[in-house]
Amino acid sequence: RSLILQIDTMSRELANRAVTSQSPVRVHEVSSPLVASIDTVTLSQSDDGRLLQQQLDRTILEKEALLREISELKAAQDAELDALRCELDALREQLLLHSQMAAASKRVLVMGSRVKRGRDWKWDDQDGGLGGIGTIRAVDEALGWVSVKWDIT
Repeated sequence: RSLILQIDTMSRELANRAVTSQSPVRVHEVSSPLVASIDTVTLSQSDDGRLLQQQLDRTILEKEALLREISELKAAQDAELDALRCELDALREQLLLHSQMAAASKRVLVMGSRVKRGRDWKWDDQDGGLGGIGTIRAVDEALGWVSVKWDIT
């Protein structure tokens, strides 16, 4: 009976050391089924530790991959945002130019004013040809049209 108590005490000590130790505890001096089962438990705990470490390593790698992907997406989003800002700036410039042209045309386009063909003329020789001059007869601001009576020679 005292031998069983000694083995039981020794097995508890080994189990406690196996739980608190970083490295597996192995006992080879005593050959008994109880010590062998403790050794198996210790190996099992060591295997569990390795599995946990592998899972942790995988999780860290997955997190790093996600962070890289987020960083790449943010860079692409920033580039797209910069392109949109450039496009918006260009549209603002066009709007400003159009507003300035509209304001200038309202000042100039008055019935009775004398005009000649502009750069964007696309009605062949209705005006009598290059350099033709005419008189404004009507202005339709809503449509952006002007009616001109050309001095055709």
